[in-house]
Amino acid sequence: MIALYQPLAVTMHYFLEAVLVGLCLGIFYDVLAGAAMVYGKHRWAAYLTDGIFWLAALVVYFVFTVTLAAGQVRGFLVIGMGGGILFCHLAVGWLVQKMTCTILQLLVWIVRILTHYTQMILHFMQAGWKWFQKNLKKFFKKTSISGKKTL
Repeated sequence: MIALYQPLAVTMHYFLEAVLVGLCLGIFYDVLAGAAMVYGKHRWAAYLTDGIFWLAALVVYFVFTVTLAAGQVRGFLVIGMGGGILFCHLAVGWLVQKMTCTILQLLVWIVRILTHYTQMILHFMQAGWKWFQKNLKKFFKKTSISGKKTL
């Protein structure tokens, strides 16, 4: 049974855990915002990343209140999580977004280079296979010692 009145230390512990969860959600939001900035010309990217964030935030809040906060839905937990998100976004949000943009652009560049080289290798393999098929009869001629039997 959960006591209705808890000591201040327990309440402060839950609040600090809520702030920590909010900091993690703030970093997650800034990573998603950086990903949306890479695809900035598409409006759907912002809607998609915002939807993913709010869905994740609701799931995290539900799990947090059910498991860590002993099922107590309290206003100070929402304030702690919101404060953590806001602090993270204002303090290091620009840095996380910039790093996310840079990493995603680097990954896009690597994928383009790998795609180019893969296409080039497949083109050479296809050309070699066509040459092999064209000259297949020359490779597998049946000849006897006297050379009279040939295909």
